[in-house]
Amino acid sequence: MVTPTPFGAYIRACRLAAGKSLREVGEALDVSLGYVSQVESGWRGPFLPSRWPALVACIGADPDELARLAVPEVERLRARVAELEAERHSDVAINVVG
Repeated sequence: MVTPTPFGAYIRACRLAAGKSLREVGEALDVSLGYVSQVESGWRGPFLPSRWPALVACIGADPDELARLAVPEVERLRARVAELEAERHSDVAINVVG
């Protein structure tokens, strides 16, 4: 089970406060409602900053809060990608040597 991230929880709270459906937000951002749901639930990272103006217009999210919440999440994702890359390279080295 994935725990919602602070970014996702904020998006969900803003969406619900604005009375918007996942579909409405998805249409405003030109993404699927499933994508919006995955961001809210923590399965995906934050929306790209290029989508934030539409998010602000659709659900009234504060751009400064979006940035504050997105930065740690992006850093966490970058660290995880680096871990996976390191694992992949060590697996390749083992296969070449072994």
